[in-house]
Amino acid sequence: MPDGSTRELAELRRIGIQATLVDPKAPDQEFKVNIRDRKPVREFRLAAENYSEIFVKFSFGTYLWNSVFITVVATLITLLFNAMAAFALSKYHFGGRDAVFLLIIATLMIPPTIILVPNFLVVSELGLLNSLWGVIWPAVATPTGVFLLRQYMLTIPDELIDAARMDHASEWRIFWRIILPLSAPALAVLAIFSVMWRWNDFLWPLIVLSRTEKFTLQLAPTCSR
Repeated sequence: MPDGSTRELAELRRIGIQATLVDPKAPDQEFKVNIRDRKPVREFRLAAENYSEIFVKFSFGTYLWNSVFITVVATLITLLFNAMAAFALSKYHFGGRDAVFLLIIATLMIPPTIILVPNFLVVSELGLLNSLWGVIWPAVATPTGVFLLRQYMLTIPDELIDAARMDHASEWRIFWRIILPLSAPALAVLAIFSVMWRWNDFLWPLIVLSRTEKFTLQLAPTCSR
C-alpha cells in the first residue's frame, strides 16, 4: 500500500500498469495501485487437498462403482442386443425387413428428450426407479449400433453361413462362433461409443435416481455436503 502497509487484495481490473484492487472484507473500497509496487506472491507446493477432499465431500467409491457398473453392463448388453438385431437384418430374408430397418434408422431423427417421459413411465411401472438397472435397460438398443453392425455384417460372405448350416450348426452357434468374431472391428467401435455414452450420461440418471447412494460420478456434485 502507499503508506507502507501490506494487505491482501483482489484485483478487479488492470489498465496498463495501474490496477484496481478491492478488499474482500470491504468490497465497497477500491484502491488504485501501481503493479510495480506490488509484492508478487510466489508459492510452489503440491496441492494434495485437491485429491483428498473428494473423498471427504463425496462417497467417491460408491459413485465410482455405480458409474463403472452401469457403463460395463450397459455396454455388454448393448453389444449383444444390437449384434443380434443387425444379424437378423443383414443375413435373414423376411417380409418387411427393409421397412423395419428404415424404421430403426428413422428413430435417429427423434430427439432423446422427447422420449424421456415415456421411458420414465415404463421404468416406473417396472419398479426400476432408484435402481441402476433403470438407467441401463432403456438405452441398451441403439439405432446407431444396429446400423453400424448391420452395414459391417453385410460384408461377411453368406457362403460361410451356408457352410455352417450344412454342418448342422445352429443359428445361435453361427452367430456366436462366426458372425461375432468376424464383426470384432465394428463391435470395438460400438463399444467405444457405448462407453462414452454411458459414462458421460447425466440427464437420464438424474431423472431415474433420487437416492444419493445410487448416484453416478456425474451426479455427485448435486449432492455435495
